[in-house]
Amino acid sequence: MAREELGVAIVLENGDFQAGMERQAHRLARGLAARGARVSLVTTFTPRRYLGAAPEDPPRRERRQGYEIVRVPCRRWWSGEAVRALFALELARVLIARHIDVVYAVQWQAALHVRRAARAGEWPLVLKLACGGSYGDLAQVARRKDAPALLEALSAVDRFACLSEQVRGEVVAAGLAGERCVLVRNGVDRALFSPEGEKAALPAGRTILFLGRHDSQKRVSVLLRAFAKLAPRVPDARLVCAGRGPEEEALRSLAGALGVSERVSFLGERRDTPSLLRAASVFVLPSAAEGMPNALLEALATGVPAVATAIPGTTDVVTHEEEALLVPLDDEAALARALERLLEDRELAARLARAGREKIEREFCMEKVTDRHLELFTALAREKPARPGRLDGLSLELARTLVTGWFHALARRLAPT
Repeated sequence: MAREELGVAIVLENGDFQAGMERQAHRLARGLAARGARVSLVTTFTPRRYLGAAPEDPPRRERRQGYEIVRVPCRRWWSGEAVRALFALELARVLIARHIDVVYAVQWQAALHVRRAARAGEWPLVLKLACGGSYGDLAQVARRKDAPALLEALSAVDRFACLSEQVRGEVVAAGLAGERCVLVRNGVDRALFSPEGEKAALPAGRTILFLGRHDSQKRVSVLLRAFAKLAPRVPDARLVCAGRGPEEEALRSLAGALGVSERVSFLGERRDTPSLLRAASVFVLPSAAEGMPNALLEALATGVPAVATAIPGTTDVVTHEEEALLVPLDDEAALARALERLLEDRELAARLARAGREKIEREFCMEKVTDRHLELFTALAREKPARPGRLDGLSLELARTLVTGWFHALARRLAPT
């Protein structure tokens, strides 16, 4: 690199959405900026006029805790040739103007857009594969009709940042370069997720807390059925579910059908995750697939005893009976027994909570995770310096896709019904 400062662009979809993956990207941006890197987090947003909401959009440019956020408007997330061409052009402008050395794309869709922009400068590209298994990045690619073309495009990635050995194996199985894989971890802000601090107001009794999307991947329906088995044996147990998702209404109905609706609380989206965790008796993660579960890391850091499914990603973080209790996927009875153990055996719960917090401090604190990323980005930038060029090709591509799209729309309008 010609400059001493490292320029990093973190690219992801809808970075203002505060799920685990997005929070992790912002934490990394803050950590890199604190170490002297120039960081731009480039993301998309849908203008509110397209959503039928009030005309209040987030700022296109924003400085936050040492790094810059650049928002590119999109009518629909990562869909449509014109949208993709526009994003690639705007991204290339950001990379050139801010003297970026390395691009860090979060999930496979972002990597494709970065590769489109890279024709203007050959920026080194690191792709973070955010999940494994049937819900993972490469499984999503494999299910698409254009999978061969997508894998060919992804073959140009310089490094695959894999959260687990499972994800690394999936890269190799997809025919991508296994030697380009590097194991990385998600990290936790130990000051924010600390056992000491404010506690949220939760229903009276001993509370089991779930944090996450209400969808099939997270298996909240399995959790509800397990709680229904547990409830008669632990009369003061309460289940609290925080988050949103497509299954939310169905899950409320299921709680009623199981006869536990009065002991289950659906909190919706919450921004006070640390205080929720501090108030919980037990944290639970019944997921079917994870990359490296942020919610579990945060629970361990906060000192909450945890129960989780024994799946790749989770088993990269904890060992059964050492830092958490692990149960087989979709085993309602085993999940109910593990939750009951931690509610009733407070000595076991306290031991697991201590060990979990110590594991976070040793291996998953954000400081160490940031240092690992900084080493990776610095080495790659020295190995393959960026060569920013001209934007003529991307501008022409955008114009061509807009014109082509206009003609297609006109043809559809004129076609006989």
